[in-house]
Amino acid sequence: MNRGFLRGKQLDTSITSVPLIDIPREGKIQIPSESIVPDPDSIPTTFPNDREGLLFVTLPPRDAVGPNEPVTECILRPSVKEKILAIPGFPHPFSPPDPPRYQIKPIPGAGLGMVATVDIDVGEDIAIERPLTVTTQAIPGVATVPCLHPREFYRVLLERLDEKSYEELFALHNCKGNTRPEFMGIIDTNGIGIGTLPGYPAACAAVCKVISRANHSCCSNAVWRFHVESFTVHLRAILPIKKGEEIFVSYGYKERTRARRQKYLLERYKFRCTCFACASNTIDRDQARMMAVIATHPKKCEDDSTLRSWVTDRTKADDLIIAEARVMINIMEDEKFCYSSLWPVWYQRIVKAYCALEDEENARKWAQKAAKLARAWALHDGGWDAVAKNPRMTDWWGLRANTRSGIRMVGDLDDLNVRRDLLNTNRAGPGALEHIATSMKAKYPGLG
Repeated sequence: MNRGFLRGKQLDTSITSVPLIDIPREGKIQIPSESIVPDPDSIPTTFPNDREGLLFVTLPPRDAVGPNEPVTECILRPSVKEKILAIPGFPHPFSPPDPPRYQIKPIPGAGLGMVATVDIDVGEDIAIERPLTVTTQAIPGVATVPCLHPREFYRVLLERLDEKSYEELFALHNCKGNTRPEFMGIIDTNGIGIGTLPGYPAACAAVCKVISRANHSCCSNAVWRFHVESFTVHLRAILPIKKGEEIFVSYGYKERTRARRQKYLLERYKFRCTCFACASNTIDRDQARMMAVIATHPKKCEDDSTLRSWVTDRTKADDLIIAEARVMINIMEDEKFCYSSLWPVWYQRIVKAYCALEDEENARKWAQKAAKLARAWALHDGGWDAVAKNPRMTDWWGLRANTRSGIRMVGDLDDLNVRRDLLNTNRAGPGALEHIATSMKAKYPGLG
């Protein structure tokens, strides 16, 4: 999920959500098998053949909220406005954490930032706010307001802000200097991608009074999500955050190599990142992240055959799937690399494997972890609560139990040296995962 407005990508209508595996069993709870949220890089900035134009609109309408409740000034298509206003109960009420769970304070070398004032668990709210502005990331030349240059759209948008919101927006940082008008620099510096809106399948962005102040880390511990029903942005923890720790988000590109991340951040936001992933053991950090990415993407297509084969093949170790998933989950935990396209793949695999082996305790434990991450990334449990409540009722329960192999388990993968040995077997391309399996068999001869 990227900050900023000026990223161009055309709509690819071929992008679809593909289930990782599907073994339906009537009357059973289905273990979630799809990504919780779209990959932000798959969301285009521009929407082709957009002749509807744009308009200025206040959401929620001022007459729909209390006198002290904030509203958002927007630049949206007319049809988007109508679809949002048609949401039953719009705007839904919202309650920011009270007292606040963060403090905005000076951060050495990084201006202002957010610091936790309490311990915050994965999936919990850090902040909830209605943004100052929401707009489509692309401003087309043809619009319902005639003869306006895109720059003038933002100027009119600012004029619509009330005095308090105007002051809050101009209190935000401008990393663009004198390269453009101040208000455009502030908007471009602080805009956060909120994905698509009803009726508009391309990227939109918001500027927030508080959440836009969160600093970047390639090892971010928080993520923002937009809740259209209440028209609010939620900031939630994706890693445990201790009282006194800084709250970080990702400005984008955190799944890339250090060199590419640094180049992007320097060009886009005028700073060099000094986070854990950028400042120490650079080769190991990059290797771990690329291993996770390379090993995960082919798995989206391979899961069906891999899991079905493991369920029925008595020559494969009982915890082969678990060991493979633990390698990748441990990489993500060690590298503080929780990415929306990675964790759902490995969490669903490990839960399915434990259910297939009738290991209720571990199935419940990992489903509970997945539910917390789902709440952070999607603002709901994604179906994981039902799995955690009753693993025995899932569609995967006992599938492996009747074909137990008797082959000894792969072993304890908590040892850091074992994981690093596995990382050293990395080679680019679709065969990376098979290479890991080969390495595990060499490490543990009992696999056969």
